[in-house]
Amino acid sequence: MSRNGDSGSVEKTSNIQRNIGVHTLPAHPPNMTIPASLRPLLLPAAWLATAALTFCLGRISLFIESRPTLPLPSAAVREKSGGDLDPPAVGVESFLDLAKVPDHGGTTLAEITHGQPIAEWLKRLLAQEDEIMRMTGFLRLLESLTSAEEIQEALGAVLSRDGGSSRSREFRMLLQKWAQLDPADAMKYVQDLKDKNARYDGNRAVLLTWMRQSPQEAIAWAEKNGASPEEREGNWPMSTIVSQLAKNDVDWALRLAEAQGVSRARGRMIESLVPALLAQKGDAGAREIAMNETDQSLHDAMIARLAGRLAASDPQSTAQWVTSLPAGDARTRALTELVGEWSRRDPVAAASFLEKIPPSPETDDSRARLAYNVLRKDPESAIAWAGSMTDPESRTDTVNKLLSSWLRRDGDAAKQWIASSPLPEATKAQLLTTRPTSDGGRSGR
Repeated sequence: MSRNGDSGSVEKTSNIQRNIGVHTLPAHPPNMTIPASLRPLLLPAAWLATAALTFCLGRISLFIESRPTLPLPSAAVREKSGGDLDPPAVGVESFLDLAKVPDHGGTTLAEITHGQPIAEWLKRLLAQEDEIMRMTGFLRLLESLTSAEEIQEALGAVLSRDGGSSRSREFRMLLQKWAQLDPADAMKYVQDLKDKNARYDGNRAVLLTWMRQSPQEAIAWAEKNGASPEEREGNWPMSTIVSQLAKNDVDWALRLAEAQGVSRARGRMIESLVPALLAQKGDAGAREIAMNETDQSLHDAMIARLAGRLAASDPQSTAQWVTSLPAGDARTRALTELVGEWSRRDPVAAASFLEKIPPSPETDDSRARLAYNVLRKDPESAIAWAGSMTDPESRTDTVNKLLSSWLRRDGDAAKQWIASSPLPEATKAQLLTTRPTSDGGRSGR
């Protein structure tokens, strides 16, 4: 705004003040004198005000210095809880101190636990509801642990507490600390765990730390000790190693996977290898490596996984690559992954692509995958796609599964279609007697 505009605003404000009777204060307030009759009262009043202020400050200081204590639970409550609520030797106030006092690097284990056994102290710490306090205390304890015996006692406390899980952060962090000190000793402890999930989680925690410190030693241990008694399971510790190694050195990780037999564990390795290949080698480089893989099973699985990954971003180009592959298991599986991913994102385009390929055993799985993905939006089209499968047994099984799912979601519409369908009468009778469900299907009995 211009200066003229500003002066106009000031002038308008002055006019408003005059109109509503607002009086401005004088520039210098008049001298104010205290009557002689009130002067004798000033000294006692000032003394009383000073005393009151001093008393209040004293009470505030007393409140700050004296920390309140928490009420203890009743005997009935303690008995009901099994005695866990008895007053602890190290109470909530000690944990408050633990969270607030900065760590200068010289705190010992005895100072942190106030001389209590690790398991007892840790159990009380993990029972605290304040997550920041709990993690702060745990990290300081973790830093002070210096031997396998201390770590093992802490692990026992973590696994034995109510609701304790091998998937907890504390379990993994304790094993990682142990692996920093002695990975082989930490792994021996893990192998002796009775719980299967705890062994798997523990293996992973130790191996990830071991790989960062000495990958060759970790690999040697997995090669010697990691194979499962069940051949189809394979070497799960090696799967963990390949997953970690692929992030930085996919070529080394691939060589390790090639040395493994066909198994579930190697299937998991492929899931780690394919995205790492794409990230480190690019689309063309990853396809070339997969095509040149000499292990036939690994070759087929990598091509199929690549097709699914590439279809997520460029299904048209991926379709051209897949259809150019030589006939065989690799192309069949790649086609299934392509259509599955494509139909999940754009079922119309995926259906248009598949319509151009004549029905054959090679396309049966692709047609089934498309049918399952379009069932929710267009159940009749889904059943038609399943009906175009060439293998009679697979076709019947897929159609029945689709109809059962449709009956559960929209019983009336599904039964109406079944009644007028060309399905065998025995199949109709079986499907129409589906039990009622909460999402719309009702019994025909």
